Amino acid sequence: MLANQEGDWFEPVEGKKPWGVQEVDPSRRFAVLEVSGDDEDRHVAVWNLTSGELVWAPERAHAIRWNRDASEVYVVGARDVYDHGYLGRYSWPGLLPRGGGSIPIQGYMFVCAGVSPNGALIGVADIDQGETYVALYRNPDTEGPQQPVDVWEHHGSNLINGLEFAPDGTALVWTLGGHHYWWTEKDEFGPSEGGEFEVGHVCVWRTADTNPRVVKMIRIVARLAPGWSADDPDDMLCSQMFQGPLFLDNQRFRVLPPTGEWKTYTINGDEVADPDAGTKVDIKKLTTVSLRPTKH
Repeated sequence: MLANQEGDWFEPVEGKKPWGVQEVDPSRRFAVLEVSGDDEDRHVAVWNLTSGELVWAPERAHAIRWNRDASEVYVVGARDVYDHGYLGRYSWPGLLPRGGGSIPIQGYMFVCAGVSPNGALIGVADIDQGETYVALYRNPDTEGPQQPVDVWEHHGSNLINGLEFAPDGTALVWTLGGHHYWWTEKDEFGPSEGGEFEVGHVCVWRTADTNPRVVKMIRIVARLAPGWSADDPDDMLCSQMFQGPLFLDNQRFRVLPPTGEWKTYTINGDEVADPDAGTKVDIKKLTTVSLRPTKH
């Protein structure tokens, strides 16, 4: 999320101010920010962080990602929900088309995309009411419909976050948040009675040699003391969703569950010691970002 009132500094798009942050480019001169449309569907565009100027607003774009050296940029958007969207590849900053076309969408909205370090694979995620779909595409180098290499689907949660490739491109990782008030296992708010509770899942898709393998789902369990509750139970970002993954190297990555304590895993699914184990993080503070340049 952008810091309080910071969206007012950025040039509006279709009369709307941005409120959320999807990505900042490697040079930290541009950012993909989120905007709510007239129908309350989220869409994204690119702004200049120095001037606040709107740089690029592709039609009905849901996710925009740069490649590692920011020489190319990819956009994913929806044309007809539950039918087809589009995947576009462009030079950056020139925005010259380099390939892409229509892709299927099984839900109502794309939510995130990931680009492998060598640009060979593009990961795309879309969601429905309680479902998540992750598709892998080869880097589009021609114009026309694009067919996925493979698609993974999950029923039970649409709270996906992340979609990040390992630095060597051998794995794609994302997180899936848990149920509302997961710490009570009830449909109404209240403090936890204590014990073990399922928080959500971390998912690892091995992508070596561009041949996808079975997605490994790591079940995340929290051991809670009686009386525990999320800091802001009705804020989905803080109480249900994970932050990350953040890769430490080719084999290890960190995620932050809504319990507020970092966890580290390997791409084989093993939990290992985290450098900040036992330290509680203020999730709302962590996810609130200031992008407006300070005056000197």
